[in-house]
Amino acid sequence: MSRSLTLALAGSLLLGSAACSDSLAPEDVAGTWDATSLVFTSVAAPATNSGNLIAAGFSLSLTLNASGTASVTIDDGTGPTTDTGTFTIDGSDLTLTLGGDPSTGTIELNGSTLTVRLTTGIDFDFDDDGVDEPATVVIVLSRA
Repeated sequence: MSRSLTLALAGSLLLGSAACSDSLAPEDVAGTWDATSLVFTSVAAPATNSGNLIAAGFSLSLTLNASGTASVTIDDGTGPTTDTGTFTIDGSDLTLTLGGDPSTGTIELNGSTLTVRLTTGIDFDFDDDGVDEPATVVIVLSRA
């Protein structure tokens, strides 16, 4: 799995737990979240996507702290990779910085389901040629 996939997944899971609110704070999302769906879509060719990587055997776990720090562990079947960083929330807007690379997007919480949509700072290798391409990602999570 590429480093950018790890960062993208990490960014996608940094959100969390206040019933369908327009405004969330780090305290609202503090806890551990497990991904139930993870789908990357190509910016250049929106009909191209990764399919649900969780259904394909990946796992992703995100821990968010009220202090604004976070860690994400991703396993693509070759062993887990963990990354740490920070996040900020402004209303429903999210900025996640892992490894110095910021990603931005939105979060939505409905009951115990958290949906994270990251639209900038995301890359994914859609054709396994070793070259990451600009992408967006939608991650659906549930509280662990």
